[in-house]
Amino acid sequence: MTVTTLLDFFKGNDSVGLEGLKPGMHIAAHRPLYTHHGIYVGNGQVISYLLETGVTKYSLEEFAEGDRVTIIEHSAEQSFPPEQIVARAEGRRGENNYSLPFNNCEHFANWCVTGNAHSEQVQEIALTAILGATALAALKQYRTAAKLQTTASTTTGAAGTAAGVAGLAAGMAVIAGTQYVLNHTEIGHSIKDTVNEAIDTVHDNVRTFVNDLRNQQ
Repeated sequence: MTVTTLLDFFKGNDSVGLEGLKPGMHIAAHRPLYTHHGIYVGNGQVISYLLETGVTKYSLEEFAEGDRVTIIEHSAEQSFPPEQIVARAEGRRGENNYSLPFNNCEHFANWCVTGNAHSEQVQEIALTAILGATALAALKQYRTAAKLQTTASTTTGAAGTAAGVAGLAAGMAVIAGTQYVLNHTEIGHSIKDTVNEAIDTVHDNVRTFVNDLRNQQ
């Protein structure tokens, strides 16, 4: 899925050009803190999922609210024909079961186009939370294991070493959970790469710790 710049809408501008905009296109209005999605259905009208009124048809100007609007392009192989996309959007008009994490405007627009209701915005927010929790958990487990490693080197060590390995295993379990999320969700590649780099760093720390244990034996 790619984004192509379409138009800049400005509040108070009565002349809104529609060049290149065709029924069945997935469009997005770029708000200051989020992106609002909808389906252009022709005649200057958009259908979108709104918090207050559910699936609603309204004007392109109202959809834009003076913000920049772009076309979200999907591959032809994964998309319904334009007339079917419009029909899918029209068929849900009147539905009012909005849910930010599970049934928002981006879920709706993607469902109309591809049949797959997903929201990259929600997934990125969730992934950020998971990454933060994973980083904290892994750091805590690594520090605990490092302390146990020091204790093991100055005492008999067997029990401490076992406990240290157990602590690292717990941290690795958290990382494994994050990797599962990465492999089973559709998120931006740049964010996914950043998370994978962080996980690789933790893996390197684990390998160093294990090698140190082996060298002490």
